[in-house]
Amino acid sequence: LRLDTPADVAEKLQTKEDRKHYLQQHIKDHRTYADAALRKYQRMVRNIPVDLENYAKEKEKLGDDAFYRPNRFVGITERVDSKVAIERLAQDVLAQDVKKAKFHRRRTHNDDACVDYINERNKRYNESLDRAYSTFTAEIKQNLERGSAV
Repeated sequence: LRLDTPADVAEKLQTKEDRKHYLQQHIKDHRTYADAALRKYQRMVRNIPVDLENYAKEKEKLGDDAFYRPNRFVGITERVDSKVAIERLAQDVLAQDVKKAKFHRRRTHNDDACVDYINERNKRYNESLDRAYSTFTAEIKQNLERGSAV
């Protein structure tokens, strides 16, 4: 930050820098797919409303032996999910699909763009060079295209 930076801009930059540092630290702490899956599960479970009355009724109906059975797969057909729960699950899956589709968008090819590359890797390299040096090489590039380069 420079001394002539306004306070509101400096505050925004500092907040952005703090968030970047936090995310880098957070990513460093959680690197496995298991950790990522756990975080996603916790984020999804946070949105599910807990119905303790329904839980107590179901526990009473099935009994302690069936409810806390050591083998979880025995008696799994005795339980029936409500229509509201099934609808909520369907809506959640659709919302996840929409979010995933927004996150992974296919980039369109521009036919009118200048082709100065031989493959995709070279295209990325040229783009990075353009970002760094385009202001300095614009005149040279125009002279080369016109054929009047010295």
